[in-house]
Amino acid sequence: MKKVQARKRNDGRYEARKMVGHHRISAYGSTPTEAKRNLNSKIIAAQERKDEAKNKGKEPLLLKDAVKRTITLKRGTVSEKTYVTDVSTFNSQILTSDLANMDVTEVAPLDIQRMLISKALDGYSRSTINKIYSLLSETFKMLLSTGKISYDVMILVKKPNNQIFIKEPAPVKVLSVDALNKLASIAEEQLDDGTPAYRYGEALILMMHTGLRTCELQALRLEDIDLCQKTLYVNHSMSIIHDEENDCSKRILHSPKTEKSKRPIPLDARALLAVERLIDTTSDPDTGYLISTSKGNVVTYGMLLKCFDRILKKAHIEHTGLHTLRHSFATNLLRSDVGKGHIKEISELLGHSTVSTTYQYYIGTDNENKRNLVDSLNDALSS
Repeated sequence: MKKVQARKRNDGRYEARKMVGHHRISAYGSTPTEAKRNLNSKIIAAQERKDEAKNKGKEPLLLKDAVKRTITLKRGTVSEKTYVTDVSTFNSQILTSDLANMDVTEVAPLDIQRMLISKALDGYSRSTINKIYSLLSETFKMLLSTGKISYDVMILVKKPNNQIFIKEPAPVKVLSVDALNKLASIAEEQLDDGTPAYRYGEALILMMHTGLRTCELQALRLEDIDLCQKTLYVNHSMSIIHDEENDCSKRILHSPKTEKSKRPIPLDARALLAVERLIDTTSDPDTGYLISTSKGNVVTYGMLLKCFDRILKKAHIEHTGLHTLRHSFATNLLRSDVGKGHIKEISELLGHSTVSTTYQYYIGTDNENKRNLVDSLNDALSS
């Protein structure tokens, strides 16, 4: 780089010159040093004016706008349920955070790390934290690919340690085989004219004998059932989402929770009878759903729960959620003589993504089981 020189003019002042791009910039001073200093000041000012002109009218890109843009770009490439989940996570978690109005170029890994840890300490679940982490990761990848940021800050962000979470998962509630039989006997009761006393009683019995999720039960269609093979096929799931355009709720049919949730479920004799009775009483030929309201609409979770509550009350069993039927199916099957040692098959029946999920929720050893194991080892060593 050519060194800037200052020459003395006829009027006694010193002049320093430099070509910047296609423009020559000159500055004057009473001494060579002053002339050079003034020249540097003029060069810096010219660059600032150039940058200001270049960025004129441009607003900083805020994190909330970047996340919103990411969600919009994803729409059409993900399921409607995933899209709605992203919108909900944005509205409830990101939009309300201190980071929402920060320029994306100023958001540091530590800022995001602190937010995630704070959420965990405030009692939010691991699932909620994972949704925030995932949405921010997608956003910063998009920002990097479009040149808005120089590096992906999420590379340095870690999910909070499990020990930080103060909200522990609720214990799994399980109904005994006797309690389930009692509920089933009430659920199948009929009125004097032969109609079911509980419109969705057989649907609840079907859940007891198959371990179906409620959203899978709601989505069952007549085409998903093979009476000859005594099998039903879980091909869809039902969700309620918010329709932003019409500002109302609507139900959508979509793919199940995971790929392994798509599965065939064999029907035992009682489950087969429940399906046959539902075809006669609650199925709708126009919509094709196995379980519908008297007006042919899709049955809601609330309707099923209300029916379940009535049956629980009559059986003098404490209130519990519909998911208890799935938990009870899995737990009682695993405890049975037939189910012991068949964790993989039971995991597939439940539609779990991995066997470890089944272990996490349903496999446990109490002190009696541990004592039996120790005694068995002692017998083996002593023989």
